[in-house]
Amino acid sequence: MNQDQLHDAKEFKPRLYILVRDDLPDLSPGKLGAQVSHATNLFEQDTAKWDRDALESLEQWRGEGGGFGTCIVLRVDAYQLNYWLPRSRVVQDTSYPFRTWEGKLVTTDIHTCGWYFAHRADDPMMKLISELELF
Repeated sequence: MNQDQLHDAKEFKPRLYILVRDDLPDLSPGKLGAQVSHATNLFEQDTAKWDRDALESLEQWRGEGGGFGTCIVLRVDAYQLNYWLPRSRVVQDTSYPFRTWEGKLVTTDIHTCGWYFAHRADDPMMKLISELELF
């Protein structure tokens, strides 16, 4: 994904980026959908704490299409999610299920995904975001 695909500064539109770890054990399409839902719900909860500038961008984003805007799901690994993208918000899944090598179903407490809302054309995180692959 290149920078031109993400944003054209002349026609900037806010974007919600969902960052899902592709190195999670036993990640199925259903679990991927659940993690995207977790990140989106956390995003909605967090918007209550935003400043005026971010809230204006949020309203612009929501006005794009029936109450929501463009959402792009990107691949990350544990390092990228926890350290490389310092301004993203991380989801802590307290009961992520997976099967062990022996086939036993277990759950773990793990960072699974996160979100980042790009609301300015000059957002410094866009350089890092542009280096990630689509999920």
